[in-house]
Amino acid sequence: MDKKELIETIRLSVEGEAWHGPSVKEVLEGVTAEAAAWKPPAGLHSIAELTLHITAWMEEIVERLEGRHHKEPPRGNFPQATADWDVIRGLPGEALARLLDTLEAFPERRLSEQAQPGFSFAGLLSGAAQHNVYHAGQIALLKKLA
Repeated sequence: MDKKELIETIRLSVEGEAWHGPSVKEVLEGVTAEAAAWKPPAGLHSIAELTLHITAWMEEIVERLEGRHHKEPPRGNFPQATADWDVIRGLPGEALARLLDTLEAFPERRLSEQAQPGFSFAGLLSGAAQHNVYHAGQIALLKKLA
């Protein structure tokens, strides 16, 4: 997958009309603060926590594109939802913008380089879109349950 395709794939996972179903931004539409904070039984994550998790990993991928690698994102893997829901809901869009800007400046020839053991930068970026879609699906289910 070339850089242009990666950019579009990642973008569609967060905003826009993707073939797989609702993007992250679409699935978050209409979620109230109460629904976002609701925690299902068995220690599962809330919509707000999943939204922060999606954000944190897009931010970490920016870090890795810029040469910094952390075991988990500086924000945390599943950060606590302590901010206002309206703020949290906007974070994936902000993280997406930063990721796409960083990827736009990233040399295409480096996409095949190893980003971490077992993954090239292209694989890491493709995985980011898959990660976003996976958690958007979880959010869609939680939205119905809440």
